[in-house]
Amino acid sequence: MTSYIEELRKTEGRWRELSRAKMVQHGRKLPSPHGPILAIGSGCSFAVAQLAATALEQLTGAITCARTPYFVSRSKAKPQLALLISAHGEHKDALETFCWLRARGIQTVVVTTNPESSLVELANRASKLATVLHPDTVIDEGGFVPVESTLSLALLLRRLPFLRVRSEPRCIEMFSQARLAHARSIKSVLHNPAQYHVLCSVWGRAACQDFETRVLESGFPAISVSDPLNFVHGRYMPFVRNTVHQVAISFSVYGESVDFSAIERLRKKLALNSICAPYPRYWGAMYCMIRSMLLMEAVASFQGIDPANPRNPQWGARLYTRTGGRT
Repeated sequence: MTSYIEELRKTEGRWRELSRAKMVQHGRKLPSPHGPILAIGSGCSFAVAQLAATALEQLTGAITCARTPYFVSRSKAKPQLALLISAHGEHKDALETFCWLRARGIQTVVVTTNPESSLVELANRASKLATVLHPDTVIDEGGFVPVESTLSLALLLRRLPFLRVRSEPRCIEMFSQARLAHARSIKSVLHNPAQYHVLCSVWGRAACQDFETRVLESGFPAISVSDPLNFVHGRYMPFVRNTVHQVAISFSVYGESVDFSAIERLRKKLALNSICAPYPRYWGAMYCMIRSMLLMEAVASFQGIDPANPRNPQWGARLYTRTGGRT
């Protein structure tokens, strides 16, 4: 099987092609949403759902929530629109969530990298309610914590006309820029920390979610995620109580008004890696997601493990299979 590092390098090599991929659409015409909207995903796709929610709120003003299938299927809410994001389109939870949305007459946009999936088949049968979006190029499904499919979903979403994401000619160089900046700053996290603390700005939320998913699903130490204001409500206490090595990472984008001074004051107690994208808004969020994936590559190499092919115990594999496998 392909290792995480190999998958990441392959995605980097295909980045120009992936960033230029066009959007294929079929089914119902895309709406002009005004909210409320649900962005739904699980596993690594949940970070993309978070990116969609942030973009809809910040670029259109629509009230949007990012949710996992568990909370959607137990909700009493009836949104105007749902974005159901599933790279492979075969996970039981994604299929059941689509059926739940269909039964309630909720217009749904299925965003996937697999046009031959069971989820797309379901959506095609409900074309009066559903729209299917996928890239016009073949996407590698990846390993346990996929790279190419996750970034392809994020690239695909930016083509939604109601998001109004401006084109960015420099995006074809984004991966190489991220790799260069990463090489300059990675030493601060190449340790064996007892805990990772991740702080995010508004546009940095998707990268925080992505890194949290990759850390936890790779079996690494505990990780906490917070915003700058919530951090000062007591989330700094681990630095007071613990003397073991800890790492803090912050994600933000160009042009944001964000104050990370609280974490800056703790430099003597931790290793700090501050990541600020040189791009604004959506493209800055994409850059931060790439930096998250590069961080995982470095940490995994240092620890000598492969996140794409983890040593999943038999009981864990049974749980994973019972709910349908990859998302």
